[in-house]
Amino acid sequence: MSDATDPLDPATVHDRVSFLQFVRALAADYRRCAPNGRMACSDHPSPYSGLWENLDLGTFLDSGADWVEHLGSGGTDFPGADADFPAQPTWPAFAAFLFLCKSYYAGRDTQ
Repeated sequence: MSDATDPLDPATVHDRVSFLQFVRALAADYRRCAPNGRMACSDHPSPYSGLWENLDLGTFLDSGADWVEHLGSGGTDFPGADADFPAQPTWPAFAAFLFLCKSYYAGRDTQ
């Protein structure tokens, strides 16, 4: 097993350079998986790749907004607390937002 940092892990983002590396890796993951359809990417090179639920920009952005709205509510099976997306977002928070945009959807919330 390699000790290499996974470029799709939002926790590795700590500054502008690492954020841009993350965004490029996320875009490459999208291009690799999107042609196969929603959730269809089976050759995951890392635990952070694949699992694209939101393939169009509108749904992608709506899902991110839904995730932020539900932070700290306990009403979702996705992890998160209000501190994960602070009033003054950080590079890691913005990376986590983009990462969750790809697979979060409000219908997954527990009611």
